[in-house]
Order: sequence, then C-alpha cells, then structure tokens
Amino acid sequence: MIFDDTLLGFCGEDDILAENQLISIVVPMYNEEGNIRPLYDALVREFDELWYDFELIFVDDGSRDASVANVKRLHEEDSRVKLI
Repeated sequence: MIFDDTLLGFCGEDDILAENQLISIVVPMYNEEGNIRPLYDALVREFDELWYDFELIFVDDGSRDASVANVKRLHEEDSRVKLI
C-alpha cells in the first residue's frame, strides 16, 4: 500500500501507477530563463522511459527575463508544455 496525501488515504500501487495516466508537473518560475530547457530535457528523458503521459505546466511569477519567451518556444515544439 502507498499513502497518497492527495487522496488522504491508502491506495493500491496499481491505482496510482496505472499506465496512460496523465501526470501534471507544475513548476513555478521567476527569472528562470537558463533553467527551463535543462529542466524540460531532463523530464522528457525520464518520462520517455516510463509508460506515463505528462504535461509540464510553468507558472510565471512575474519574470522579467526571457523565461516566458523560452516556455512559449518550448510549447511550439511540444504541446505538453503549458504556461500560466
């Protein structure tokens, strides 16, 4: 059994790790232009080896650098990348 805080109870491992489930990764960002691509590349490498679908949601906290432009560029390459 695995304890899952989001469900506030116990679940079987199969309930949490079933194939084809969408995993949403939410990343707050503030002036992270140099970190966006490396993070994306690392996550894609890991998730491409797994059976899970994922989306990467960047939440901009008012960045004044090229963070937003970098995320928009990534979204054009990969629709799994989102920007809020």
